[in-house]
Amino acid sequence: MEQLKKLSINTALCDMTEITEEVLSSYSELNVNAAAVLLSERVSVLISRYSVKLNTASTLKVPEGINTIVKNGSVEIDGTDVTADKTLLIVNGTLLLRPAAEKAMENYVQITVNGSLLYPKGLAGQVSRIHVNGHQKCYPDNAVCILKDLTVDKYFIIRAVQNTPYFITGKVSITDPSLDLSTLIHKNVTLLCEKALVMESFFEQALSLFDENTDISVIPDGFSLLPDNMELNEFTLAQLGKKLIRTGDLYITDKNMEVLPSLESLKVTGTVYLPEKYSKEFLKFPVEYGQISLTKGTLISDKSNLHIDKQLLEQTPEGLHVMDCATVEIDKDVPGNLARERLYLEDCALIKCPPELKSIIELISSDVASISDYTEETEGSDEKNDDTVYINAATYKF
Repeated sequence: MEQLKKLSINTALCDMTEITEEVLSSYSELNVNAAAVLLSERVSVLISRYSVKLNTASTLKVPEGINTIVKNGSVEIDGTDVTADKTLLIVNGTLLLRPAAEKAMENYVQITVNGSLLYPKGLAGQVSRIHVNGHQKCYPDNAVCILKDLTVDKYFIIRAVQNTPYFITGKVSITDPSLDLSTLIHKNVTLLCEKALVMESFFEQALSLFDENTDISVIPDGFSLLPDNMELNEFTLAQLGKKLIRTGDLYITDKNMEVLPSLESLKVTGTVYLPEKYSKEFLKFPVEYGQISLTKGTLISDKSNLHIDKQLLEQTPEGLHVMDCATVEIDKDVPGNLARERLYLEDCALIKCPPELKSIIELISSDVASISDYTEETEGSDEKNDDTVYINAATYKF
């Protein structure tokens, strides 16, 4: 008698609502690795009689024959949406409900949002039907929604609608000293946001534009805002001037240090991350900061995935400081003594390394959520066996 194989499914969403006993009996074992699994009442009872393992963050009970729609990014539902009956909507990102969305929502059996839900006050009663893994915000029914940062310029002031609230998911910047804010105020416009940057000379005048919950940061007169996405270099000074303010953190590099002598003043409200070799020289410059953190050698930060091998460490004789990265992989060719001498890991979510390096990585790391070796990683479903059928897909439906 031929031996039955195992079935291993790796997917973001696995729809098991229509799986049959015939399929289940065709395998000796079923392993499902998914972010979310859909089950019907019938299937929940059926799989209990078989060797089925569900490794999932979320199990959703839904009717059989359901139509599943998965959308990533920003999604809007308004009165023009046409959806089939018995539909499940899964949004990985932001879901914006428009005031006219109530009729369109009737066709959705269930809505799951992994991220942010934005809804008008008039639909507050409908929100209980929506499963939100993240945060949700309510906005006035008559608001104009802006799903990004807003820079108030003369064109926004001209186009702003009388007696209208503006709901902004990002931050609002009022930093152009030539603006005529009185026109915007006379239009009775309200800017609903969590954070705002306002020039000092506009502060009192601008208060009427925000509600009491807005966190307002004041930009001193004569200073230019150094945006988060702009580096500090000679081109920055030519464009913005020699008096700059960064609302947040600032990473100093070798190139940044060349520019500092040309500055009249630099204010950093957050933390300055400074290479240790510049700790004395930096104090000579007109810089104000909230905190300072010394980094060791070359700094790499804000990467979703980073691979570190022997060649990279050999090219950084002063050391490599890795910070705020999601996943860091240490190559098998990295010698333990080289990692100990030149590598420092901080504020990273996951570090993967060879088993012989794990104890060293633990010593040279701080504020790291998880450290796993490649042996642990391959003990499960990733190891390819002849007796197992593997299915890898973005979504999978039986």
